[in-house]
Amino acid sequence: MKTTFLVLSAIAATLVLSGCSPKTVSCELRNSKPEGLKAYEHVFYLTGKVSFQSPSAGANVRSRNLHVLQNAAQLTLDQNLRYFAFASGDKDLNNHAGSLMNTAKEYIDTCAPIDPNPFVVGKMYCGWDRKNQAARAIIVAFDVQPSELVTYDAARVKEELMAQELWRTDGIETHEPECK
Repeated sequence: MKTTFLVLSAIAATLVLSGCSPKTVSCELRNSKPEGLKAYEHVFYLTGKVSFQSPSAGANVRSRNLHVLQNAAQLTLDQNLRYFAFASGDKDLNNHAGSLMNTAKEYIDTCAPIDPNPFVVGKMYCGWDRKNQAARAIIVAFDVQPSELVTYDAARVKEELMAQELWRTDGIETHEPECK
């Protein structure tokens, strides 16, 4: 009886903690660009998600937020572009609103810190709520680095994440040419 209870408890815990993971998506905002971004040619919406549902809220936030950076870099490269800037999120993240952050290291330190404390309440990293499995971002991408906007070098971001073994095999699962 005790063994059966332990096995059923383990199965229940696995189901509860695994959750249903949303699909990651990206699309180009051609006809629905937010105000202030209409002058840019390549504006994209993308998401990042938790790799697996951990009991640690900090691990979930880190996993999800790193996935946003990875997907921004990969989407930029997939579009044969070289640079990207975040145009959403809070003041720490949003390059379009004046953030000077533009390296994987700065992003990791600010948006995806190692935070093992699952009981931190109300802390948002770069404007994304801790409790959501997915985070959404808008990026602007370029083939030539603009002088008026601080940008990330997509290839360098990818290299840095791969060097630290933070690059995941599950990138953007669904790409639509245009957001609907």
